[in-house]
Amino acid sequence: MFLSSLQTIPTAAFLDALASREPVPGGGAAAAVAGAHGAALVCMVLNLTVGRKRFQRHEAILQPIQQQLEMNRLELLELAEQDTAAYAEVARCLKLSAHDSAARTVRAELDQVLHAAAAVPCQVAATCRNALVDTWEVANRGNRTVLSDVVVGTHLLLAAVRSSEVNVQVNLRMASPSARQQAMTATIAACIGDADEAANRTLDRCAKRMSNPR
Repeated sequence: MFLSSLQTIPTAAFLDALASREPVPGGGAAAAVAGAHGAALVCMVLNLTVGRKRFQRHEAILQPIQQQLEMNRLELLELAEQDTAAYAEVARCLKLSAHDSAARTVRAELDQVLHAAAAVPCQVAATCRNALVDTWEVANRGNRTVLSDVVVGTHLLLAAVRSSEVNVQVNLRMASPSARQQAMTATIAACIGDADEAANRTLDRCAKRMSNPR
């Protein structure tokens, strides 16, 4: 059984739940938690930058980003829990449809919960995409001594976006074709493109600053 709250349980307990025979938490929750780890690392770099005299000229830009990334981190943990709840509903409806797959009410309910289950990783991808866009300023202005953590955070955020795409697709594949399905497919595709571009830009900037001895 999934442990109650990702905001209170130890990491080891979450990993035990993830590795168990239970279907939840699964890949969707893992993707969201990976994104939260990425956002947390970038927050750490900001905490080692904002408030220091030598970076004072950057505070007007970095402080709002610091606040936003902290909100992203907490949101991603909440989305991990939502993903677990959403997939539990999918599993319940799949059992119902196995007994009466022809029933319209069962099919309608299954489509509804599949769309809800796809909407969560779609939001995970959007949140991580937004965090990646903000991370460029951290790469550009943040404390150079900890830029390797920006690099790791960027890779984790991008992995969360790409992993979320898988979870969107797997849920929509089981749902009946609809306009909502097409909209979510377009949304996740746009997130992938934006996230790739933002990550590449950030990683390039980190590489240049880290290679500069000054």
